Amino acid sequence: MACEMCTDTDGNSCFPDYGPAPHTCFYKIPGAAIGQSVTLPRDQWPDNFQEDPEVPGCGTYWCSHCGEGKPEAA
Repeated sequence: MACEMCTDTDGNSCFPDYGPAPHTCFYKIPGAAIGQSVTLPRDQWPDNFQEDPEVPGCGTYWCSHCGEGKPEAA
């Protein structure tokens, strides 16, 4: 069950969330344009992210506090 840290104002869980792997946003890279983010090395990825084996560089995030949205172990 979702905790208060991952529940929006309507009472809905914000997880799981699918998106790009942890990265440095383009606005933190001098001279970069929108879309020019840089994926962080895997050893810097948080424990609440699992890469999609079919789409490298993207994956699922779940709540780092309660685990809401965590994929089942295969």
